[in-house]
Amino acid sequence: MEIYPTYQLDLQVQDTERYYGFYIHLPHGILSVSANGQRLYQTSTQNRQMSPTVLASIQPDENGLIRLTFQLEEMDRHSWLPTPRSLYFGPSENIERKNAIESLLQMAVAAIMLIHAIYACILKAIKPAKKGILFFALAAFFAAASVLISDNKVLGYFIALNSEWDKRLTYLFYAGLSLSFLLFVLRTFAPSYKRTVRVASTLFGLYFVYLLLVPLSLLHKTGFLLAVAIVFAFSTISC
Repeated sequence: MEIYPTYQLDLQVQDTERYYGFYIHLPHGILSVSANGQRLYQTSTQNRQMSPTVLASIQPDENGLIRLTFQLEEMDRHSWLPTPRSLYFGPSENIERKNAIESLLQMAVAAIMLIHAIYACILKAIKPAKKGILFFALAAFFAAASVLISDNKVLGYFIALNSEWDKRLTYLFYAGLSLSFLLFVLRTFAPSYKRTVRVASTLFGLYFVYLLLVPLSLLHKTGFLLAVAIVFAFSTISC
């Protein structure tokens, strides 16, 4: 039976009347977080969210001590990071503001990409013969999705995003962006390269099926295939 570690962090503050908070990326698995013996956060088999966790409204004891304890009960077998990371500490309102600003910035960038996608779809409806516009719309959509699933993983605020689907969707969005941009360039600037379009579409189509169906353990071992797909797409564009 594997024994999982417990991490403890002691922080000393001067203002014992103020509330403090943490912004932290927790490892993937079943764990609990406590401050001065009071449980603040608990994951379970059903709840393994991927977004950064904000733990606010933590008050130190009468000596100004905040003792933060991470108890890991079960580690996700596919996780590469068994320890908490990217931990930020400060007054509660500052931590909440940091998370809100970063999340809003990500959503704003994604919204701009989606507006481009919608605009491209409108142009496609006006000029049906311009096939490249459709692939530009797809590229903009995948770019927006890639932004939402990175850094603060804002996508996790809207849908349940566990560690498995975080990995699968990340690979899928980046591969989809590479293919869409490749097809946009070929259809717009090199319409005679029809064979290249067929070959690229077939290879990427097989890779998409692979991303969705293979066991996650195999996906981790073959993560280099995403780099191969991206290099293939952009090297084809540069030729």
